[in-house]
Amino acid sequence: MVAQAKQLDSINLLLEKASNSELYTYNQRFTFTIQSERLAYDLKIDSLILKSQIYLAALYEEEHMYELFLKTNSFNIRQAKRMDDLKSLANIYAIRGNYFYSRQSDSSYYYYDKAEKIYNTLNDAFNRSVMLLSIAIIQKN
Repeated sequence: MVAQAKQLDSINLLLEKASNSELYTYNQRFTFTIQSERLAYDLKIDSLILKSQIYLAALYEEEHMYELFLKTNSFNIRQAKRMDDLKSLANIYAIRGNYFYSRQSDSSYYYYDKAEKIYNTLNDAFNRSVMLLSIAIIQKN
C-alpha cells in the first residue's frame, strides 16, 4: 500500500509539472505526461490514465499536432463514457468544441451543446454558462 501511495503521489507530481509551461519546456512536460500515463497503466487506475491522456491531448494541440490531438481526444471520450465520468466527459467535449471553433462552427456547436447538457446535469452553473455563451457567439457569427 505504501508503494502504491508513493506512485500515486508521483503521478500527481508529474501531472502538476506537465501543466507548468513557465518552468518546463514542452519536451519536459511531454515526458512528465508520458511517465504519469505509464505509472497509471501500471497501477490500472482508469481515472489517472484518463487524466494523463487529457494532458497528452492538450500537449498535442499546443504543438499543432492536430491528428494526434483528435485521436487522443476521441480515445478520452470513449474512456470517460466507459467510466461514466460525466465531469471529464463534459470537459473533453468543451475542449473538442474549442478545437473546432475556428474550423467548423457546426461541429463546435455540437460539442459545446453536448458539454452544456452534461454541465446542466451536474449542476455546474459556471461551465454551463461558458458553453451557452460559446453557443451564442457561434449563432451570432
